[in-house]
Amino acid sequence: MLVSVTVRALVLILLPVAARAASSESSDQSSCVNTAGYEKCNADADTRFDTCVSEYCGGSVCVSSCKGDATCVRNNCPSLGKDCIDICECIRNTERVACAAQDCWNQVYSCQYDELVATMIDACDVSGGVDTDVIPYYPAPDSAPGSCSCNQGKVLLTHMRITAQTNALYKNMTNVQQAIPDFGDQAVYWASARCCMNAYLQSAYREICPNTQPAILGADYMDFSEAEDDPEYECSNVMPKIDCAGDFGFGAAVGNAMSTYYALDKLPPNGTETLYNREGALAMPTQATIVWTPKSNAQPFTIVAAQASKGAGKGPTTTTTGATAASKAGNGVTSGAQSATPAAASASTTPNTAPGAHVSGLAMAFCMVAMVACF
Repeated sequence: MLVSVTVRALVLILLPVAARAASSESSDQSSCVNTAGYEKCNADADTRFDTCVSEYCGGSVCVSSCKGDATCVRNNCPSLGKDCIDICECIRNTERVACAAQDCWNQVYSCQYDELVATMIDACDVSGGVDTDVIPYYPAPDSAPGSCSCNQGKVLLTHMRITAQTNALYKNMTNVQQAIPDFGDQAVYWASARCCMNAYLQSAYREICPNTQPAILGADYMDFSEAEDDPEYECSNVMPKIDCAGDFGFGAAVGNAMSTYYALDKLPPNGTETLYNREGALAMPTQATIVWTPKSNAQPFTIVAAQASKGAGKGPTTTTTGATAASKAGNGVTSGAQSATPAAASASTTPNTAPGAHVSGLAMAFCMVAMVACF
């Protein structure tokens, strides 16, 4: 049977690799165009995480004793609810990406920025995910100055498209059963689909990062194959008879990110390099001001690229326009989220001054990320 794959599963495979390349908060902070501003922006995001958990997940005493350490909170404050804490973590990691785009834009093509974004994608998956098509500076252009030797952003986004197509096939199971009434033929179909998924996942490493060791990118864990009792269903037998790109839609799913795919028993030789950042750095921000809306119902960040050596400035700001309608989308998140009051996420919160405004910026962000009706 074909397996359904989550975004979180993909990110958790890739993240340990990036973690070995750099810290979760930045590339080398000392190399940022505005080091002081970047450090302050991240510290402010950490403070708002503490406030978010304390005010909307309950247990302020426990959170205080953990001094904002997310692992401590998860392990020692179980009554707070994992979903609620994950939402606060999503907000914090979204702010961290905005901080990097503002104060460390010269390092946004690095391996470390890839990890920072992957951490955000993972943290926000519980609350409906983020729009990966509009993340600032992500993925990096191929072979850009200062970019990661392996475009991990491109790998992750390609894997997400492959698994999205896989899950679409899985959801179409009823139609497949009606179109292919014979159980044996159905088994061949699903075995073929699973082999194609695995072939595309493994091929992505070799196509996008041919010089990098697949193992350090998590390739050894990216295997959703199943042992087959009947040799007829083995990948080596079914794949010569099918076109994974056309028959199962994987070619359209990956687009121009991959020029081809390889059968699992015909993969090209593994690369030998570890991860490193290329020489150079981004010389100028691609835009002086970026307006970034992480998801359709979220408030936009207004990110103004910092100038060099300006010291700690104010962080990226958000607006609260249209938040009421967006926050009505509720998805049943529990553990304190449903009783939260509306709020706004940013590295520097701007109060809502519209007539009748009655909520804090952080509260609006919590409701919008949690997708709960706070009004």
